[in-house]
Amino acid sequence: MAIKSGFFNSLNGDRPYNAEQMSSIFDGIIQDGVYETVGNQFHVTPGTGMQVMVDTGRAWFNHTWTLNDTAMPLDLDSSEAGLNRIDLVVLEINSENETRANSIKIIKGDPAYEPVEPTLIREDRLNQYPLAAIYVPAASGSVTTENITNYVGTTRCPFVIGVLEVMTVDQLVEQWRAAETATFEDWLAHLRHELDEDQIGHLQDQIDAIKNLSIDEVDAIWNSVYGGE
Repeated sequence: MAIKSGFFNSLNGDRPYNAEQMSSIFDGIIQDGVYETVGNQFHVTPGTGMQVMVDTGRAWFNHTWTLNDTAMPLDLDSSEAGLNRIDLVVLEINSENETRANSIKIIKGDPAYEPVEPTLIREDRLNQYPLAAIYVPAASGSVTTENITNYVGTTRCPFVIGVLEVMTVDQLVEQWRAAETATFEDWLAHLRHELDEDQIGHLQDQIDAIKNLSIDEVDAIWNSVYGGE
């Protein structure tokens, strides 16, 4: 694979970039999923009759973003006379040239006495992610809350894992100090039953001196003991 880089100013069209390349800057920074803090995570609830409502939300899948900024009604097909079925509410990511758009839609399941969910498409340029499953009992005329299983936030349709946080060496040292302080305090509490007040006071002075060491002083002690290794 050749080395790729960007982005640079184009001179006479010599640096063209497509949408996938523009979106690739987020690779390794965020993971595909639904944003937990934007809108209501596409939460699916009953609507009127054979209808469900998909709430607001934002997602990032397959180098594309999707935003639903208002509650969206979706109509299910009528229930079967004698068989049950399971329909899926899905977020469809379609990068095919004739489409190049994302959508939220119903995938109808096959009727059966013990129905299973329909198989979703997972291909190079067309992918479907389940937002919710709708159990449609035979001869039913409406959708109820107990027949809706929301999948957002599960492994099947996870939440986005956000921008990576940076931790400096200073933060690591502070964490080490906090852990060491807790250990010392527990140790001191245990020794209070064994030592007199003068011994405890002397020990506390030594502990306070250790806790107040600067990062440079910690490095100096480390180097003196371990020779800078």
